[in-house]
Amino acid sequence: MKPLISVVMPMHNAARYLASAIDSICNQTFLSWELLCLDDGSTDETREIAMEYSRRDQRVTYVELPHRGIACTLNEGVRIASGRYIARMDADDLAIPTRLEKQLKCLEQNPDVAMVGTAYQSIDSANVVWKSHWPPIDPEQVKQELAERNCLCHPAMMMRAESLMQLAGPYRKAFVLAEDYDLWLRAAECLRIGNVPEVLLQYRRDLTSFRPARTIKQTISRLGCQISAQARARLEPDPAEDWTTVDYDVLLQLGLTKEHLHFEIRRALLSEARQAKKQGFVLIANALMQATSEYAPRGESLFRQIDYHWRRLQIRASV
Repeated sequence: MKPLISVVMPMHNAARYLASAIDSICNQTFLSWELLCLDDGSTDETREIAMEYSRRDQRVTYVELPHRGIACTLNEGVRIASGRYIARMDADDLAIPTRLEKQLKCLEQNPDVAMVGTAYQSIDSANVVWKSHWPPIDPEQVKQELAERNCLCHPAMMMRAESLMQLAGPYRKAFVLAEDYDLWLRAAECLRIGNVPEVLLQYRRDLTSFRPARTIKQTISRLGCQISAQARARLEPDPAEDWTTVDYDVLLQLGLTKEHLHFEIRRALLSEARQAKKQGFVLIANALMQATSEYAPRGESLFRQIDYHWRRLQIRASV
């Protein structure tokens, strides 16, 4: 008998937290699920851990794949999933026991909604909660906020499989570190997306892994997602159809000003520096702030220059 829900979990060198992530799915109150553990070319003990769970529980399936990145790995998971609904899960997060039950109930009670996320908590490497996130609930508000920012937590999403298959890809690998945001923007153009107003996932943010290069790349990809969506809204060809990746030069060629690009990059770097400093990771915060020097406002408005230096001073002065 086919499961009702397919949980798609990509893994790459995920051994540290993998057992607790799988346990959180095995402990769900809803029982008709399969867990697809998609190994994106791991070189640590990820395979052994996932295989042990597959021996214990026939609902857990280990799938070995070559290392091609998360977008390709997720597309393979969507392709082989047998459930009517597809739930995302990351290999270092924790699903609250009622997560699948409550998201399924939401989708079945709201047939006009194609995808649903949840409120969630950010946790650190020791499972300590350091922030709660309450995304918008109403699909119209979700759509409005998506135009400005990614207001959905990727590993907290559950989607109707038939709706997901309407979207080409569905994940597009050009948007490295923002493949989910690109998907939500495309989905919101033709589907309704909501959120359950209850914390049903704990999303791990290991602040020791903050790296300036990753933050910069994610910001560039996010801006590429927005440019792509804006072109579609104008009924123009989607420029992303020809992209193999999104980088700094591509955005400039598409008309984004260097000033705006630098503003977005330094704002993202300073935001992560503030979080790292707040949690006590001073060296990481300093490295993120140092990276902003390359994108400091030069020749920009006096307001932006004052804002930049004021934010840096606030972070340095914080305890």
